[in-house]
Amino acid sequence: MTSIPHLNSDILNCDVVIIGCGPVGAVAANLLGLYGIQTVVFERELDVYHLPRAIHFDHDIMRIFQQLGLYQKMSAVVTSTPELQFLDRHRRLLFSVREPASTTHLGFAQHYVFYQPWMESVLREGIARFDSVSVYLGHAVQSIVQESERVLVRGQDIDHQHEPVQVRARYVLGCDGAASLTRKSSGITLQDFKFDKQWLVVDTFLKDTCAPSVKRTLPKACQLLCDERRPTVSVPSVKNHHRWEFMLADHEQPAVFEQPAKVCELLSDWVDPDQLDIRRAVVYQFHSLFAQQWCKGNLFLLGDAAHQMPPFSGQGLCSGIRDAHNLCWKIHRVLKGYSSEDLLDTYAQERMPHVQEILQGTMRFGAIAQTQNPMIALARNTIFSLLHRIPAISRRLKNLHIPLPGLKTGILASTVDPSQSAAGQPFPQVEVSTQTGETILLDELMGHHFVILSFNLRLTARLSTSTQAAWKAQSTRFIHALSGPDSPSLNLTKTGSECLVPVEQWVVIDRHHQLSRWFAQQRGNIVIIRPDRYIFGVYNVHEIDSATAQVNTLLSVSS
Repeated sequence: MTSIPHLNSDILNCDVVIIGCGPVGAVAANLLGLYGIQTVVFERELDVYHLPRAIHFDHDIMRIFQQLGLYQKMSAVVTSTPELQFLDRHRRLLFSVREPASTTHLGFAQHYVFYQPWMESVLREGIARFDSVSVYLGHAVQSIVQESERVLVRGQDIDHQHEPVQVRARYVLGCDGAASLTRKSSGITLQDFKFDKQWLVVDTFLKDTCAPSVKRTLPKACQLLCDERRPTVSVPSVKNHHRWEFMLADHEQPAVFEQPAKVCELLSDWVDPDQLDIRRAVVYQFHSLFAQQWCKGNLFLLGDAAHQMPPFSGQGLCSGIRDAHNLCWKIHRVLKGYSSEDLLDTYAQERMPHVQEILQGTMRFGAIAQTQNPMIALARNTIFSLLHRIPAISRRLKNLHIPLPGLKTGILASTVDPSQSAAGQPFPQVEVSTQTGETILLDELMGHHFVILSFNLRLTARLSTSTQAAWKAQSTRFIHALSGPDSPSLNLTKTGSECLVPVEQWVVIDRHHQLSRWFAQQRGNIVIIRPDRYIFGVYNVHEIDSATAQVNTLLSVSS
């Protein structure tokens, strides 16, 4: 990570300023670094925040870390969660939902838990790879001024040992959290869904001297204690990290529950507190808030600056990282001249409905989880218990995977063709084989731009010269997938020999028939995949020229 020296009062120029280098800002910085975009990051803290906040992310987030080239390092500081259990007040199992034994259609485990300072450190180390990204640590942003075509950002080191730093940028990404200066300076208001509740969050580590019997008795599954007197969540995490969350009644005072004696009293129902190193015990007010606008002029809101939700579905951090993933490839296209600035309007068009649907689902689940109404709690627990005792239903629901909503509008073929049912869904990440027999995940070949993948079809030999040129101009990668282990051995290096306009292309073998099964359910055997791995549309060979024109129209391709 490069730190820019202080250059007195001169105004620096760059493409993008990121305000805040928490997980969302750090992901954005890594993405922009991959694209070589000149970026300046302001972060008021000198180091990664030393206490954990978020604790969970989904398989699509690990896929983003894979795209960032950080999967291996991230894997070392996270662990997958095997099961979610619902317990009654006597700790008897009411119902459970198990993690699939195999990886999901995106190539990874469904859910991961982590200790946030370690996860953030991996992201910060990732930023250090890019000379195009410069970071001011220990600098608070004091003002944000929108000019006619750019934004002037003024930062000051927190110790006031240096002159203020002024940076003029094309765009500003507000990744500055719930109290976002970016949002406030834009005059953007928050919609409050009035879903507020106080919870005591306790983060602990098992002591090195902890008795082996304690490690054995602590649950390996995430647990929700369905007790209306005090709903409680227990989350085993990575490397002896364990979190407990205890809901407070409306009349209970946070200051009382943050006292060490009270914390130990609550923990003693689960474990001997003397076996734990308690790192944090803080009462949080869970909120459900949603910004009325996510962009204004050249300012964009991401993460908690744009939306805040209770942690019941573990989607707060995930949603912020998805924001960055959606926006950064579009900024790159505009800055490279591939698209007009109209493309950036699709950030809010795509992300706002997606997050709102997740937020509403989280509130519905939260209302069930934290109810203090004895009759509602009895009905909930009775239903869970009945489902658990009916074998046919129990087997099906225990392995239930509720997919996240797809994109509904924006840069999607379904925007103009409702028959494009796959559009807006993430393209599955499958294992493919190379000529040497090496098995890899498909994303390893997909790069950071658009991808056109054809199945059992040498597409590039069938494209018109103008279509080939249009895709080459956008650094598109072509992938030819061939079915089955008996596919002929082919040269898997990049080649343009069969193209009138050489484009980057690869050949892979679908030896496990995963792509074969997917394409059998589609309308064609060609899929256009966006840089963020969402499906633009599925086509047959006779539609690809018109699809190219459609993509260019929706992308607001500059003339």
